[in-house]
Amino acid sequence: GEGVGGDGAPCFRYVLGEEYARVQGMYAACVASYDPNTIMGLLGRYPWCVDGLLQMAEVFRGTGELDRAAEMVERALYLLERAWAVGFKPFEGLCHMRFAVPANRSFFVALFRYHQLLSRRGLHSTALEVAKLLLSLDPYSDPMVGPPARHSTPR
Repeated sequence: GEGVGGDGAPCFRYVLGEEYARVQGMYAACVASYDPNTIMGLLGRYPWCVDGLLQMAEVFRGTGELDRAAEMVERALYLLERAWAVGFKPFEGLCHMRFAVPANRSFFVALFRYHQLLSRRGLHSTALEVAKLLLSLDPYSDPMVGPPARHSTPR
C-alpha cells in the first residue's frame, strides 16, 4: 500500500494477505504457549513467518547462539524485502514507512536487530548506515526507543 507523507514523499506499508493473517494467529498461539519448540514447529511448516523468525532470533540470542540468531534476522529481512512494492526504494531516502502501522513493525524490528548484530560483529560503519536507514523510514518519530526519560533538576 502507498500514501503520501507530510514532506510529499511516498509512504508505504505492508499489506498482509489472508493466509499470512491466518499464520499470524497460529504464531500468536505459539507465543502464548511459552514454548519455543512450538514456534520452531510453525517455522517448519511456514518458513516465511517473519514474526516467528524474529522471535526465534531472540531465543537464540538469549542462549548465546548468535550465529543462529543472525540467520533468523537475515531470513526475516530477506522475506520482508521480497514483499517490497516496485516504487519502494528506501536506500534512496525518498520514501517513508510509518512504525504506527502494525503490519510495518516487523520490518522496523528486523532492521533494528540487524543493526545490533552488525555492531556486535564490529561492523560499526555498516551498523550506522542501517541505523540511518531505520531513522529515515519514519522521520517523524524514533520508534525503536521509548518515551524520553524524565530527569529531575536540582533546585
